[in-house]
Amino acid sequence: MCLLLSSYIYGMAWGGGLAIIPIYVTEIADDMHRGVLGFLISMMNITGYYVGYFIRMFVMQYWLTMLICTLLSLLALGAAILMPETPPFLISKGRQNEAAKVLRLLRGEYRQEWEIQALESTFSEKASIFKPFMISLGLMTLQGLVHAGYSEIAAEAALEVIFGRIIDMPAVIMAPFEIASPIGAAVAVYFIKWRLFLLIFCIGRTVGSFMVCLGYLVLHSSVLNILGGFLTIAAAPGYFPHIVMVQLLPRKTNAITCSLITFIYLFLEFLQLYVFYFVAEFQHGMIFVTVVSALFTIYVLLFIPELKRKPVQTIQDELSNKSFIILTL
Repeated sequence: MCLLLSSYIYGMAWGGGLAIIPIYVTEIADDMHRGVLGFLISMMNITGYYVGYFIRMFVMQYWLTMLICTLLSLLALGAAILMPETPPFLISKGRQNEAAKVLRLLRGEYRQEWEIQALESTFSEKASIFKPFMISLGLMTLQGLVHAGYSEIAAEAALEVIFGRIIDMPAVIMAPFEIASPIGAAVAVYFIKWRLFLLIFCIGRTVGSFMVCLGYLVLHSSVLNILGGFLTIAAAPGYFPHIVMVQLLPRKTNAITCSLITFIYLFLEFLQLYVFYFVAEFQHGMIFVTVVSALFTIYVLLFIPELKRKPVQTIQDELSNKSFIILTL
């Protein structure tokens, strides 16, 4: 009973964090570094996951593992208490002086007054919510239906055939790769456009999933499974679609709309995992992931505008003026 209750509490905290963290990062970051920070979140998330995994692998006592993880959680709580409130939230509550202090802490003196005026304008002007909401909902729906877990399972199974189960060799091999991938992505997204970057990830995930399908269903090739699995893992966009979603949605309503869309995203991800892990066959799951990844690529190409280094108000103006094919028919 205690294990079920603790799992429920952990699930609530994880789901809430998934909705809040992208909003917080987007609101404290400047226009230039938003995408980079989105991938650094993914890197820290994956690193923490593997730290916990290796603690459990090398610390045999269950109670000691839980104690270490509890202490790390308390450390995270202490760090969260010290985090400043975001300037947009303070501006929305009429606390301009506090917002100026936070901006001084985050940016220094040189952009403080200009950024406060820009933030005030985002709350004073009315922005249409329908088009940004529909684009964000479509983005996160496709993200929720595509999961790299199937390709990862195929890669791990192939690695087990080659290396065996010596200290869980698949996890040891894949951990540095999964941690290094978002670091490389964070560097790359600083130099190339967001829309192109998201397209590259979607194409990579489509090709990787197709390679796993080909290796698993047709050629029965462990090498192809490993390559496809690693490519699909490398093409996992992490928190980047969440950052894109927060950028698209109007500032006044992004807390409510992001939470609603994140709930739908989590529900679809759970439904997809449940169906293809416990109901459908593995090969059906891989075919589904490949098809949806291809649709995701087309969706990004048609509906996602370029957002890199653009102020929120500029994005809202462009969404109001541009036509987005299906949504404007």
